[in-house]
Amino acid sequence: IEQPVKINDYAFIGPRAIILPGATIGKGAVVAAGAVVTRGTKIPEGSVAAGNPAEIIRHETSPERIREARDGARLYRELAASYRESMKRLS
Repeated sequence: IEQPVKINDYAFIGPRAIILPGATIGKGAVVAAGAVVTRGTKIPEGSVAAGNPAEIIRHETSPERIREARDGARLYRELAASYRESMKRLS
């Protein structure tokens, strides 16, 4: 039976991270590159998770850190879009 994955606002998912069905990523949480978030795992708001299986390595609930995570995610999306445009121009 499939379960939904819930990723809340301002969460950042690092490259090659794997989020399995039934996992929940809290607001402003960070999942490190290559982490594997297993079924039923809940990453709390503002936390940082890493590893296989993913474990909480840092609890960070200050509004400033959540804002920084949101801004970092926005910057990552902008850089990725810029990279894709550059690659289109080269081909």
